[in-house]
Amino acid sequence: METDEIACSSGIEVVRRRVRHLRIEVKPPGVVIVIAPLWISKERVLETIRKHSDWIETKKRYVQQASELAKKLRVKEKSHLELDELVRGLVRKYAELLDVPVPKVKYRFMKRRWASYSEDGTITMNRKAAFLPKRLIEYLIYHELCHVFVKRHNRSFWHLISMRFPDYRRLELELLAFHLKLQESCAERSRDSLSKQR
Repeated sequence: METDEIACSSGIEVVRRRVRHLRIEVKPPGVVIVIAPLWISKERVLETIRKHSDWIETKKRYVQQASELAKKLRVKEKSHLELDELVRGLVRKYAELLDVPVPKVKYRFMKRRWASYSEDGTITMNRKAAFLPKRLIEYLIYHELCHVFVKRHNRSFWHLISMRFPDYRRLELELLAFHLKLQESCAERSRDSLSKQR
């Protein structure tokens, strides 16, 4: 993997990898990383950065806002039994409300998602959802069940979400904040574990 820093005032890091498509990521606390295929020219990378500069700035502010919110959060873990009872009850409630079949529920650890909905009618919940408050778990389940009707996160999808959760933007921010908080807590535990081994 080759890394080169493109000299621009925004301090965006460009990482070259064996990937097909160029993508832009904004990491806490607002660091911008452009992952570019090995074959794309520096000029094309800079052009893409310029083209998406408004999106980059908006995303940086959003991630910084979530980082600030994460500092104020207190997390409390539910047992798996508590989480499962809550999830299954909410799945039944929202499946009935949306008039869709009650999906199967599975759990696993996921790096980037809180939950997902598959074509076979299964909601997969991230086991880390045990750290979320009920309101966010409720939102996640409704969100995933809305994918029965609209697969993508387009305008129609967010309209459907807003009918039940008009504050969905705030809830999405809180989900990101909890994600950052749990990452930070995990990193702290790793540091503590390493220091005890010395």
